[in-house]
Amino acid sequence: MKRFIISLLLLGLVLLGCQLGVNYTLDTYTALEKTLSQASDALKIGDADAARHYCTAAEKFYVSREKLLTAFVVRDTVNDIGEILSSLPPLAERDTKEDFFSHVRQAETTISHLKNYQIPSLYNLF
Repeated sequence: MKRFIISLLLLGLVLLGCQLGVNYTLDTYTALEKTLSQASDALKIGDADAARHYCTAAEKFYVSREKLLTAFVVRDTVNDIGEILSSLPPLAERDTKEDFFSHVRQAETTISHLKNYQIPSLYNLF
C-alpha cells in the first residue's frame, strides 16, 4: 500500500512539472508575440527607435527564459528563436523595413511552433 501511495505522489509530481512547463512556455510565447507585434506596429508608423526598443526588450526577455525553456522544448527551436530575435534590433535601425517585417514574421512563425509543440494533442503524442 505504501508503494502505491508513493507511486501516486511521484505521478502527481511529474504531472505538476509537465503542467508548469506548459504554462512557462505559453507565457513566454504570449509575451514574445505581444512584444513583436508592438515592434512591428511601431515601425509601421515610422518609429524606428520604439521598434528597436521593443526588439531589444524581446531579446532580453527571451535570454532570461532561455535556460529553463530548454528543459521543455527542443534545443534547436530555442536556439533558432534566439538567433532570430538577436537579428531584429539592427534591422529596426536600418531603412530596410521589408527585411525587418520578414524577420518578424519568421520569429512569429517559429514562436508559434513553440506554442503548438507544448499543447498536448494527439499530433504531439504520436
